[in-house]
Amino acid sequence: KPEEKKEEEEKSEEEAAAGLASLFG
Repeated sequence: KPEEKKEEEEKSEEEAAAGLASLFG
C-alpha cells in the first residue's frame, strides 16, 4: 500500500530531523 510507505518515509524524515536537531543543539 502506497499510504503505508508514505507514513514510513515521513517517520524517517522526522527521525532525521531529530538527529540534526541533536547535532546542532
